[in-house]
Amino acid sequence: MTPAAAAENQKPKEIGVEDPHKEDPVLKVLLRNRFLWLMAAMHFFIYFIRQGVLNWAHFYIMDQFGVPAVEATFRVSGFELGGLIGCIFSGQISDWLIYRYPNAGAAGLRTQVMIYYSLLATAAVSGLWLLPPAAALQWLCMFCFGFAIYGPQTLITMTGVETVPPHAAATAGGLLAYPAQLGSMFAGLPFALLVQEYGWSGFFPALVVLTLVSAVVAIPGWRTPSYAQANQ
Repeated sequence: MTPAAAAENQKPKEIGVEDPHKEDPVLKVLLRNRFLWLMAAMHFFIYFIRQGVLNWAHFYIMDQFGVPAVEATFRVSGFELGGLIGCIFSGQISDWLIYRYPNAGAAGLRTQVMIYYSLLATAAVSGLWLLPPAAALQWLCMFCFGFAIYGPQTLITMTGVETVPPHAAATAGGLLAYPAQLGSMFAGLPFALLVQEYGWSGFFPALVVLTLVSAVVAIPGWRTPSYAQANQ
């Protein structure tokens, strides 16, 4: 081997995924990524639902069952604890699925976890509405709701970023934050009008439908590969 060839072999090898789109404008790359649109829609609904429940759950418990404000606040306090556990488990479950099924679309596997989490949110909202108004049951429903909502919150941005070229990753993460903030912002007035016009018998069916919608909008991403998988 010649000295020139030996020196060439000693050069550090570049690692990572080849980026065939690195010359394309970032926004063009992102806007034509269908999976990002799915995640954006889900993010909007997740935050819309989250804000609606957090704004109104304690008022529902006080108004419907005559529970004092302090106790009503305690009954909804399970939300954050459930959220803490839910976000940890969502990451662990999706990572395990990707390890267990390496040939399946990685982003799709994370999407499947998010869809099942949204269906759990449907069950939690239904429980808060239909189960007997025992303090422990209402606390448990809010715990399950927090668990279910924080799972998609944790995974949506990360999963979206996994489907874009490396040079567009941070921009994709920033763009996916917009629908979440819009969902929180727009949740106030619609739910207030709903409660005013139809009471709790209108509020909870609307929440059930919205949680189902948040799951349905993500279904087209069920088998989506990550960017690394798509460009192997």
